[in-house]
Amino acid sequence: GIRREQELACDEMVLLKSKMRPETYASGYLAVLEFACCNARVAGAPCMAESFKDAQERMRSIMRDRIPRFTWKWAVVLVALGACLLPTISVGSGKGVDSATDLQHAKDLLAAGNHGAAINACAKLTSAEPYFAAQAYLCMGECYAARRKYAQSVEAFEKGIELATPGADANGSAWDLLRRLKFSLVQAYNSTSNYDNAIKLYEKLAVEYPGEAGHTYMCLGSIYDTQGRHADAIAAIKKGMEVAAPEERANLSHMMYWLGRSYMETGDYENVTAIANDLASKYPDFKDRHVLVWESLCRQSKVADARVYLDKLY
Repeated sequence: GIRREQELACDEMVLLKSKMRPETYASGYLAVLEFACCNARVAGAPCMAESFKDAQERMRSIMRDRIPRFTWKWAVVLVALGACLLPTISVGSGKGVDSATDLQHAKDLLAAGNHGAAINACAKLTSAEPYFAAQAYLCMGECYAARRKYAQSVEAFEKGIELATPGADANGSAWDLLRRLKFSLVQAYNSTSNYDNAIKLYEKLAVEYPGEAGHTYMCLGSIYDTQGRHADAIAAIKKGMEVAAPEERANLSHMMYWLGRSYMETGDYENVTAIANDLASKYPDFKDRHVLVWESLCRQSKVADARVYLDKLY
């Protein structure tokens, strides 16, 4: 998973930058794990999220260039550590960690464009309480999206959604987090050209969030246009215009414009002209309507008319 990869990458960076001997670093790593887990066991608290299997993998990674030095002594240490870890393995509770402060730090790093550090900060929170872990996955997914690593962003958003599903008594913040994760996920699907999943999720979102259904159907229409399914795009955009919430109707001119473009792709220039005229009547300040008219004339090989139209504008 993402967290495991981050831990291995961190180990490599420490060894590279510090010039520390692998066995020295490994010894310190084991001592910290043993202290943390055994003390948690004595106190009756759950142990850290890292399992004995994870510890073995990190030890192999740390010592991979020093296999001859990985003697029976190390095996004894690992067995002893396992005896301490195994009875208490559970998902970390986040106790002792100021999750809110750490999450804000990760968000600040994201806002500053320091995506690598933000991802590392988020990875440390993925074993915290579900609400904070879900926010960490949202932040992590946004970092990956900013880096155009959309496959990793899909993975992060999906994990966040698994953790963020609120209970019946949840407050508005919990529901808004789930909404943000879902809309982020559908955009990531779109960016990876996973149009089938994007279409399915957009259709669900239009029902779950009727206040944003107009925009959702617009996005759905855009995918259909990308796929060359222009008739479906026209139907989706029309649906969006019908169900648009009052606060969305300020963007109705944009919906009309994209509806005109979909008609243009089907060669229905009569409807393109009708939409352009409607835009001129209802939204005289919407300048993109001129693009519809000019491009429509050019596509019909009416170059002279297109030139006259531009001359009238300028």
